[in-house]
Amino acid sequence: MTSTPTGLVRTDGAREKLIDELSSETCVAVDTEVHAERRYAPELMLVQLATDDGRSWVVDPLATDIGPLAKALADKTLLVHSGQVDIELLADEADQPMTRAIDVQIAGGLLGLGYPTRLDALVLADAVEPRGKLRVHLGLALEQLVHEVAQREAVRDRVVDLHV
Repeated sequence: MTSTPTGLVRTDGAREKLIDELSSETCVAVDTEVHAERRYAPELMLVQLATDDGRSWVVDPLATDIGPLAKALADKTLLVHSGQVDIELLADEADQPMTRAIDVQIAGGLLGLGYPTRLDALVLADAVEPRGKLRVHLGLALEQLVHEVAQREAVRDRVVDLHV
């Protein structure tokens, strides 16, 4: 397997290219770095993104407006680790909620791998566990989530049709 270099996003043009590359993705891994010391609200310093096929990007929110990127992520399932702050910051930037997320730290706790657990410990536990317990269950959970969201959207569309 050849490794794909991480893309650095520091311009509006690079941000727009990233948004285009993510347009067909249903799930994106997200991690942010913030500066929170002596601040009323945390300041977003870095956004890291990855897709299932191994592509990854580092976005500098001090160099480019990430509002459009955050809006593009709002309809995706976000894969996070201890991601409450990540999700809140992206929702603020998008000016809309991030409605779908899977937090692997919470999932690991529910699967008996401990809570709270560092990401490296979850990855190691998953690598050692036969068949990758976390990976298998997250895959099933994601499949179930996608199915439930599709059902809810179908029901919502029928309800809207009845009221027209």
